Amino acid sequence: MSKRIIMHIDANSIEELFLVGRATNKKLRDRGIRTIGELANCDPKLLSSLKSHGRLIWNYANGIVIENSPVKPGGSVPFKGLGNRFKSIPRFHPLFVS
Repeated sequence: MSKRIIMHIDANSIEELFLVGRATNKKLRDRGIRTIGELANCDPKLLSSLKSHGRLIWNYANGIVIENSPVKPGGSVPFKGLGNRFKSIPRFHPLFVS
């Protein structure tokens, strides 16, 4: 990643970061962290009160994405249905028009 792109990302407000909502935004601002760059450069111990969420957003700010989900060989996800959102097809739907 070029230095120019990193500088642009670092200057963005923390609320632009994935998984930083209103409550986390307030907690970070209370600690003086206002930008993604400040979050990336802070001591992770400063985020200890946010528990694992603090470590996760610190990793995101530093471009670290850790995926620990087990991979099942040949695994497929069983089809569980469509839910109840589409209870019927409206009469004006193209499938109904002949």
